[in-house]
Amino acid sequence: MGEKKKSKNSMLGYLRGTFTPCMAVQSTPLADEICQKNGISAVDLIQPFTKLSESDGVTITITPERIFQLSTLNLRILKLSDLGFPFKENIEARLSAVTEDKQPTGRRPSQIDILSYSQGDGQDKTPWFTEFTGELIHALRGGDCESFNHPISVVNIVSSMEPNVTEQLISLSSGVTQNDLFRTSVADPKIARLHILLHDNSNPNSSIEQSESQLSEMKKTFGSASCRLIRVNTFQPNIHSRSDESRTQLPWK
Repeated sequence: MGEKKKSKNSMLGYLRGTFTPCMAVQSTPLADEICQKNGISAVDLIQPFTKLSESDGVTITITPERIFQLSTLNLRILKLSDLGFPFKENIEARLSAVTEDKQPTGRRPSQIDILSYSQGDGQDKTPWFTEFTGELIHALRGGDCESFNHPISVVNIVSSMEPNVTEQLISLSSGVTQNDLFRTSVADPKIARLHILLHDNSNPNSSIEQSESQLSEMKKTFGSASCRLIRVNTFQPNIHSRSDESRTQLPWK
């Protein structure tokens, strides 16, 4: 019973992590440098903001008669450059490589192998299944019916050290349509944009006041609702206690 419950929870986790709405992220080289300084990527930077727990429930009012309570929400974050159409000629070869590498004898799995997944001693008789499914989903993500891989919004990230923050954001936004997924009209390019200004608090050449001024200019151009400021490297050991887990659990604190 324990193994079956574990298998069920594992499958639910896989489904929730795969068949959930996704957001695309793109960033400038200067923003990437700040992320790399902290040992993370632009995707890692946004990831903690994509989960809504039951304690953070949000009330959505469409009309006075139509009010919804959103209790939980999960989003996947993907690099914009990773979205699009994989090379079709490589799909079959990649799928074959996964199944052959996982078979001890080098043979391809039979239908009996697949059906025996949940039988016997509870051991996973198809260890290649998760990787195979991941490759298959990746191969299909460019299809017009694979709406879970059509981003619901694009997050543009720029650094406060950019010579012109507004111009960089406009350039990133216009570049969205060059992605195969949008250029071929498989996905709608007219989706929401979220603009993030990334400020490195440890950089002596950039002040908080400067970043706030840049944020104000961003809001004038793109609207207040779509602009946010994230400050990284704000943790100061001589001020904050090392035992304060709320300040140390995130890589940019």
